Amino acid sequence: MKNAEKLDPSKELDDRFLIHPPTAEKWLATFNTNNRRLRPSWVNYLAAQMLSGEWRQDHPDPIIFASARWIMDGQHRLHAGVKAAIPFASRIVGGADESLREYIDTGLARALEDRVQLDKSQQVNKLLVHVINGLFQMQHKAGERIKPTPKEAHQLFLGNEQSFRFAANFLGRHLRAITVVAVAAALCEFHMRQPKLAEEFTDSLLTPDGLMQPGRMLRDWLLLGGTGITLRGKIYEGTVFCAIAAIKGQDVKQVRRGNWTDLGVIGAQK
Repeated sequence: MKNAEKLDPSKELDDRFLIHPPTAEKWLATFNTNNRRLRPSWVNYLAAQMLSGEWRQDHPDPIIFASARWIMDGQHRLHAGVKAAIPFASRIVGGADESLREYIDTGLARALEDRVQLDKSQQVNKLLVHVINGLFQMQHKAGERIKPTPKEAHQLFLGNEQSFRFAANFLGRHLRAITVVAVAAALCEFHMRQPKLAEEFTDSLLTPDGLMQPGRMLRDWLLLGGTGITLRGKIYEGTVFCAIAAIKGQDVKQVRRGNWTDLGVIGAQK
């Protein structure tokens, strides 16, 4: 494959090249003007694909340079190559007419549910992906990563399939303010730890007169908050807090923020 090091992208061309990190860095410093806002989380996502070997070297989407020597499309891939610090192959189109900018990247992006098949049912697959995305987001800092790669999604699912199916089934119940992604993500983790107890807890969460007090408290907290509880992180952490109380056999007097690492610490006494 041709090395892109000495390439002049302002000239007309359409070919595949191997782009080394120093070349990507030089192009970004020289040609990355007049471009859209950089999205660091998308850079992290692409870099993760490159590092895991998931990046397709035969990907047909090109990096596009305008005849006026600026990057029309591909800045996130170039930044990802620099971040991953490994060469990657890409089709490169050079010398493109600047007026094409109006028509580049205007299509609908493919969601993760369009890219992975975890179940033959489209609806079940969608719910499973929602849980995986939600859990991934809860486990990563804001802006760090926006979603798992398809390979990571498969690995997460296959490692704990029953727990993800349990959470997806919960999410599919469609109870306002209760069956939301943040709660499903926490229940998935609960099920990974103690499946039977997680199922009993969820029964109390879904029914008004459930037998498990922490489940009833979480239900009341979610319903009273309604759409007012808008932070996914707060909902997730509140669910974790109540789940830990259930594991410890303790009642919840007030729903607080919990973390699984606090399993031996938090929880209100009976």
